[in-house]
Amino acid sequence: MKPVFIFFFCSLVLACGPYRLSQNSKPLQEKEQIVAIDLALTNLNVVKHIGRVDEQGRMTVQVELENEKNKDIWTDIQVIFRDDKGFELERSSWEPFMAHRKTVSMFEKMAMKPGAKDYRILIRNTK
Repeated sequence: MKPVFIFFFCSLVLACGPYRLSQNSKPLQEKEQIVAIDLALTNLNVVKHIGRVDEQGRMTVQVELENEKNKDIWTDIQVIFRDDKGFELERSSWEPFMAHRKTVSMFEKMAMKPGAKDYRILIRNTK
């Protein structure tokens, strides 16, 4: 009985030690322009997304989302505007957005600062 207790105690102590964090060379936001953070958003499909720069140099992002469910889906959307080197220039606050049932809904956001060349759109469940 005593060796069994020692074995379980040692395995518990050794298993709870520090661990090394793995490095992700290509995070999801580097690969994709639109990232759905929560798995429950599988009923939302991206129809199209576009980013364009106006005369003042400010970028406007538009995304159309299709809701496949027969009920409305509330989400939060955040847009990250990036410069030509890929660094974050501006981040919007999380804004509530309702995708109406069985329809395509559009979300639009404009950067406040000029100079944005790229964007990332993050979508999550409402908090």
